[in-house]
Amino acid sequence: MNTLLQVMDLTKIYKNQARPSLDRVSFRVQSGEFLGIMGASGSGKTTLLNVLSTIDVPTGGRIVMRKTAVEKLNQSQAADFRKNCLGFIFQEYFLLDSLTVRENIAVPLTLLHEAEREIDRKIDELAELFGISSQLEKYPCELSGGQRQRAAAARAMVKRPPLLFADEPTGALDSASASGLLDALARANRALNTTILMVTHDPHAASYADRILFFEDGRILSELHRGQADRRRFPEIERFSSVKSLAELERSLLQERPDILLMDINLGKLSSEDGLLLAKTILQRFPDQKIVILSGYDLPVYRKEAEKIGARGFLCKDVQPEELMSVLSAIEKGSTHFESGGAFLEELTDTEKRVLCLLAEGVRRKEIAGRLFMSERTVSNHLQHIFEKLDVSSAVEAVTKAIRLGYLPPL
Repeated sequence: MNTLLQVMDLTKIYKNQARPSLDRVSFRVQSGEFLGIMGASGSGKTTLLNVLSTIDVPTGGRIVMRKTAVEKLNQSQAADFRKNCLGFIFQEYFLLDSLTVRENIAVPLTLLHEAEREIDRKIDELAELFGISSQLEKYPCELSGGQRQRAAAARAMVKRPPLLFADEPTGALDSASASGLLDALARANRALNTTILMVTHDPHAASYADRILFFEDGRILSELHRGQADRRRFPEIERFSSVKSLAELERSLLQERPDILLMDINLGKLSSEDGLLLAKTILQRFPDQKIVILSGYDLPVYRKEAEKIGARGFLCKDVQPEELMSVLSAIEKGSTHFESGGAFLEELTDTEKRVLCLLAEGVRRKEIAGRLFMSERTVSNHLQHIFEKLDVSSAVEAVTKAIRLGYLPPL
């Protein structure tokens, strides 16, 4: 394949910003490639898309598409470049309510003054690829969300742009509609040899890409190639979806009834609770739901707590895909998975845990007694029990071992 887009040392620095949004990013995109860009919020992936599409201008570096030095285009030239060379799919549909689906898809070609017969031919071809042939004479308000997004995708591709940008195209869709759109994009990518650059945070969406660039702090952290492997590497998985809110999680549990729920201990912005507490709440409402806890730290306390609340398994997040599938298949059939990480010492009581937390913060025994409304003698007794249970002889050893076991968060 020929190189369509070359990015060299691309940098973007905003005023009053501690670090660059893009920090000397370099990569190539081949003609006909389906490239995924993944990263957490603030990683630089949206800034990259804005700069590449001339919506924003870089602070430094070069962008070459075929023989065009994109970073040197003035406003008028950039507008023509976007009109003639780029297509866009956004999270929102941006369809015109007063036009039919056919008329909406035709808009880019009408602006380019193409012949009506040629416009209809291209629309019919794309409608077939995107599965909306029977919807062409309807208005957007008569379509489902998935159908509207497929219509928006067809409109973006109808002028056959050399490069299509897709910015979180499945962000507003349920899992079934998202899969329908992604399947259609993959078909169009193969049939029309359209180059697609898709920004997403969803692993399911990214799995459709030929190659994925992972961004962190404005840089490419790593790169993953699918090679010749089929994306359905694990046929045991009928469908995989991720949720972005507690409301979406509840809707999934009520409507989709997943066979297995993978729950990360660290839920980030999803919830103020940790994954173990949320899993416990879910199991109180849905006692038959199979939950597997994921953690970056293989700590005995986490593993024991997961087993205690009724989870079906506990896994470290660095588990290999083949092992993960083996474990999940066994759990789906009724097994549990709590791999032993060594002998587990006698569990600390809630009061002992509170004493230990204050000790780790550097609080003296007298103040611990005051905060927990107990005598200093009682605090000393609790500390002695902690030392015995953790098999240590000093406060420093107790805190260190408590971190290792999971009673205290890593420093």
